[in-house]
Amino acid sequence: MKYRVLDLHNDYWVRLVIVPFLGFCVPYITNMIPDGNPQDSFICRHPSVFTVVVVIIVFELNRYIVKMYKGVFTSKNFHPINRLLIKFIFQLVYTFCLLFLFLSIWYSYFLKLDDYFELMINTTVFGLVVTLIFL
Repeated sequence: MKYRVLDLHNDYWVRLVIVPFLGFCVPYITNMIPDGNPQDSFICRHPSVFTVVVVIIVFELNRYIVKMYKGVFTSKNFHPINRLLIKFIFQLVYTFCLLFLFLSIWYSYFLKLDDYFELMINTTVFGLVVTLIFL
């Protein structure tokens, strides 16, 4: 039996250890809580609780997309490079939309900020870079 490291069925340790660890590290790498913001709730004092859930959701949904559309572009009409580009672009747009939604909730509902566009762009770019690494 051949063991493939990047097979979808062999990503148990990535899903169990690396994805939650990245979710834990995100608020400290991207500075999700701006300086001077009062941290009056549990979720604001411990932003990793929110980001671990978000990173797991984004990772699992991207994994599901890969599994679901694995056979869609297998036609001989698509060059392998085109299939790869279509998949990457689709997953990056999808991930961007999810991150935009979750970060909008984070900044407007939990932190109650009015002007959070620059913070959201920094965190979204970081999320897209990590998504590219996993893709």
